[in-house]
Amino acid sequence: MHGLRLRGSVDVSASMLALIASMMVTACEATFAPIEQTELAFSIFGYLDPDADTQWVRVMPLRPLVLTSPEPSGIQVTLEELGTGRMLVLRDSVFRHDAVLDVGTAGAFVHNFWTTEPIVRGETYRFTAISPDGEESTLDVPIPSDYLVSVMLTQSPARDAMDILRVEGVPRLAFVRVQRDVADGCTDSRWEVRYQVPAQGTDPHNIPISKRVGTLDERRCALISDRLDIWVVGSVRPWPWADQLTPRQTTMFSSNSLSIPDVPTELGNAVGHLGGVVIQRVPYESCAIVGAEPLPQYCVLTYDGAGGNLTGQIRDCHGIVDLADMELEPLEFDAAGHKRIRSTNSQPEGRYRFHALETGVPYELTVSHTQTLFVPWLADPLVTFPRQHVDTLVFQPGEYRTLDVVLEAVFC
Repeated sequence: MHGLRLRGSVDVSASMLALIASMMVTACEATFAPIEQTELAFSIFGYLDPDADTQWVRVMPLRPLVLTSPEPSGIQVTLEELGTGRMLVLRDSVFRHDAVLDVGTAGAFVHNFWTTEPIVRGETYRFTAISPDGEESTLDVPIPSDYLVSVMLTQSPARDAMDILRVEGVPRLAFVRVQRDVADGCTDSRWEVRYQVPAQGTDPHNIPISKRVGTLDERRCALISDRLDIWVVGSVRPWPWADQLTPRQTTMFSSNSLSIPDVPTELGNAVGHLGGVVIQRVPYESCAIVGAEPLPQYCVLTYDGAGGNLTGQIRDCHGIVDLADMELEPLEFDAAGHKRIRSTNSQPEGRYRFHALETGVPYELTVSHTQTLFVPWLADPLVTFPRQHVDTLVFQPGEYRTLDVVLEAVFC
């Protein structure tokens, strides 16, 4: 039996899908029409991610009522790996959503089909859903292969100068965002900026980005972390929210919304969207080029796994040390007479990180921090003690090294 179409948006209640749903966009001025006659049989929403430990796809019959039942749907859902013929059978699970705006305060039951079988990069999967009365929906879902992410850090001092995110080897991007993690004690634990992908279906993609994410409010935040990450979600097929909506229509998807994306779909006999993605999360780091003129316009950091990587924690005898200044400087100039100096500071948990480091090149690592003590019997009770740690490091291709630094301290 054909049902009634719900208009709006939908998500799968897996944590990563909620993250992706929160990054997508839908029409903010569209009027919500709860019922609209349709001949379609299913509402389907989800994505396949080879890095996820569990794949989730929401598959629901289009019903004549908004509220749904916890009873088994009887729908059979499979994924066929076309390159090998491997068949994956997805299992049904029922989730209850309470007090959701789109479905009323009584709550609603939804069916999320899942599998823990691995999804392979570069493969194509034939999705099939069959209802008890023989209604069928099918779609071939290609998974992207690995692709290359580079960050071109501008050397311009102008405040409005933008860095460039360069993504090569994937046809489309579902979304890009820059995320800043904020220290505990702040009202907001995370700030982020989303970027519209300006040219879908092109390769490479060049997207202007900026580190200006969030504003420190010293009245409520004792410390802000300088940890920045770039999230890139690559796709082979068009992603409807990126490809088909205009900028003036954009707004966030609600992470608890249960209605259907009112956008064109390639799913047969269904509304919604099913895509294949490869997600890359890379650090948004710093790099300054010094040396002979003219200096390059950008310092390019390429996250292809071939560079060196250094992580660790800064401590002293009292515990972790945050906001230690850290600098990695090559001891030699390159053939053009340039050095790429990398800098960061230790985070509230004392940790630090450097990635995409040059290999075979000796670096000098300098860790600097000032310990401040309160000595009440002195005329100036705040006494500072500068301290420093220096190391020489050389990295091999693809090396991941952990280096914990223990600084000297007064009155241990």
